[in-house]
Amino acid sequence: MAVSRVINLQHHRIAQCRMVKITIRGDEGVPVQVDGEAWIQPPGMIKIQHKNRAQMLTRDRAFESTLKSWEDKQKGEAYRAPSRPRLSSQQSMEYLMEEEAAQLQQLVGATETLISRIREAAKSRRGMEQELAHAVNSSSLALSEVLACKSSSG
Repeated sequence: MAVSRVINLQHHRIAQCRMVKITIRGDEGVPVQVDGEAWIQPPGMIKIQHKNRAQMLTRDRAFESTLKSWEDKQKGEAYRAPSRPRLSSQQSMEYLMEEEAAQLQQLVGATETLISRIREAAKSRRGMEQELAHAVNSSSLALSEVLACKSSSG
């Protein structure tokens, strides 16, 4: 729902729809407020569009409660982790799904590229060479530890 609001005048409901286009004429901006957010709109055309909202012409408490329970259910499903086989704590630490292994491989590739770029930067910027070398060494050590853990579990 869009409502026009002009200083010293009442609110005017101008539309109850998903989208409204308004042309503002004149030399000065007009105060506009949509869903509680206010701003000064300069002359021209303004398009207000509501997305992903249920359109309600009147207040329907039964619909509101159904919508709220549906949203809560959607949130609950989003937090629920995909079911995996039950493993002991030792097995679960060693267990990597294929998708996780592929993502880890992408991370390793990106990290190796980053390390080589930092090395190149260290060669060209002698003033920062020591700091960059520290970053390369730390990154290489962390990557080696990840790869060692992966190869021992795989």
